[in-house]
Amino acid sequence: AYTTTATVPAGDRVLALALQRSDGDRPGPIVAHLLARGQTTAAATLTLRGRDRDDFVAGRLALQLYTERAPLGVARVSLRLP
Repeated sequence: AYTTTATVPAGDRVLALALQRSDGDRPGPIVAHLLARGQTTAAATLTLRGRDRDDFVAGRLALQLYTERAPLGVARVSLRLP
C-alpha cells in the first residue's frame, strides 16, 4: 500500500489530484483521478495492472495536483517503491 497526503494553499481550490504517467519532467496521460473539483479529502485503493504497474515499478508514475491558481499543475510528486 502506498499512502500520501497533499495540502492545498489557503484560499486555493482543488481542481483535481491525478495519478499520471511521467513524460520526462512533465505530466503525461492520467491513469486515475484521486480528487475531483472541490474535494478536500478522499481515500482510494487502486489495483495497477499491465502498463500501469510496470510504470509504477519503473518510477514513471506521479501525483499531480491541479488548483484554481495553478490549473496547469503544481506539487508534482514522483512515486517510487521504497
